[in-house]
Amino acid sequence: MGRSRSRHSRYYNHVIRINVAIGIIAILLYIVNNQVMKPSWNVYFLHSHFNDVMGGLLIVAFTNLASAIGGQARLSLYSVWRIVSFTLVVGLFWEYVTPLYHQGVSDPWDVIAYMSGGVIYWALARICFKRITKRFSTTNTHAHVQQ
Repeated sequence: MGRSRSRHSRYYNHVIRINVAIGIIAILLYIVNNQVMKPSWNVYFLHSHFNDVMGGLLIVAFTNLASAIGGQARLSLYSVWRIVSFTLVVGLFWEYVTPLYHQGVSDPWDVIAYMSGGVIYWALARICFKRITKRFSTTNTHAHVQQ
């Protein structure tokens, strides 16, 4: 029993570390974009949608981090369809509900950018969890990153 619990804890430690790392990468890229790339390059994507892609990446990492810390693995977002659906709903809220009470402009391309960030998260998660799923698949059914 102690061995199974140890494997379970090690798996969740990996989940937490990976999601923290992905979140930090998204935040750092956001900062680099605002401080370095935007002032240096007049590229439409960097000025209009790059930060939204990072927002999609970050919101999925944060959600998975919160579900791992809270012991709610059933709420984790690892299926590409769950991630795309989640980022679609979040993007629609940010783009169409938030402007109702906070000054802003709705942009349907931003919703696609959030969803793209979610798909990038999915790809990164598949790469990061590949080794972990092999090691822990017998002790934790939530370890599988689905296509």
